[in-house]
Amino acid sequence: TNANVKGNGNTAITVPATSANNGNQAAPAPATMPQQNLTVPVVTLKQYVPNIRHMVAQSFNITDKALAVDLQNGMHLTNIANQQGLSNAQLQTLLANSITTSFQPAITTGSLTQAQVAAFIQQTQQNATTLEQQLSILPPPVAHW
Repeated sequence: TNANVKGNGNTAITVPATSANNGNQAAPAPATMPQQNLTVPVVTLKQYVPNIRHMVAQSFNITDKALAVDLQNGMHLTNIANQQGLSNAQLQTLLANSITTSFQPAITTGSLTQAQVAAFIQQTQQNATTLEQQLSILPPPVAHW
């Protein structure tokens, strides 16, 4: 026999009756997989930002410092890309390739999963603010004595 178990108040879910629930009680909720953390830790992002900045700047035909300064001055990657003659689609591809290549060592060592990188790429392509903030920060100059 089947037992009807109320779901969210709008639907009834038919659950096969078993000897454990005798058709009278709600079946136990199925075990859910723990949700995978798809965020890239800021500390990990900071570790790989110089490489991402370099790859993006090279594609824009500008220096790493010029890219950082443009971002510090309020420009966005889309503005800079357009100035350099890149379409939005080309920028999206450039970001995906730069992030994937730069994060590859973290994937190889297990610090990041491919799913985390893919989620970060998607997030960055939708809203590049987090990446832009990190790209705008240049390391302090090395002191020369």
